[in-house]
This record gives sequence, C-alpha cells and structure tokens, in this order.
Amino acid sequence: MRHKKIKKIIRQFEKADISKLELDCKHFKITLEKPGSYASTSNPKPQTTDSHPERKKKGTWVVSPLVGTFYDAPNLVAKPFVSIGDEVRENDILCVIEAMKIMNELRSDIRGRVVEIAIKSQSMVQYNQPLIRILEHD
Repeated sequence: MRHKKIKKIIRQFEKADISKLELDCKHFKITLEKPGSYASTSNPKPQTTDSHPERKKKGTWVVSPLVGTFYDAPNLVAKPFVSIGDEVRENDILCVIEAMKIMNELRSDIRGRVVEIAIKSQSMVQYNQPLIRILEHD
C-alpha cells in the first residue's frame, strides 16, 4: 500500500464517526483508535441519561458541563486537585476540562468527601458525563 493511500485512510478515519479501525493487509497491519472513546471498550457507558446506573449510588455526581479533555491536576507533575477520601468545600477546584484550548475549572457546589473518580486524567469527556462523586455531609 502506498504512503498516499495510508494518509487518505487516516484522514477519513479522523472525520468518520467511528472510534477504532483495524486494517489487516498481506504485509502489514494498521490499527487506528481515537483517544478516550467509549466505543473502543467492551462495556460502553451511556453518557447523557439520568438513568445512568452509577448515579444511583449514594452521593452527588459532579458531571461535565461540556465536551473536552479531563485533567485532574494543573499540570503533569502536580498533585491532583482532589483524590478519593479528600474533603471538599464549596468552590474548591475539582478538575479542569479543556475545550478548544481553553481551560475550564470545575468547582464544587457542595461540601463533602470525594468517594469516586470515574475517569482518568487526560481522557475525553462528554457533556453530562459523571466525573466525580461526592458524599455530602449531613
């Protein structure tokens, strides 16, 4: 296969509404996968419905207000904003969502303890996707 054809396949893959492509030819194999896509996992999770099974656990889910890339720390070598077991207050920074080269801080609206972080840093997130579960204090 020629270099031009491979580039064309890659461009078409990037535009397509698919998350993974495997092409097995006689002398080589190409595997293309978009980062952070749920379709590439064996158990895809629904993104935008309130019937999300994980939301039925105790606590309040902090959900993504936009589509973007999730970061749990201000940079790659810094300590995460929050970890499981951390106490958070109102207005504490929980994470950052990058969208169109703009860093959007996601802050807590409640006081409580972080009991679950449902996504890894530098992963793609969808609108209304559960990110962090906080168990509110009584």
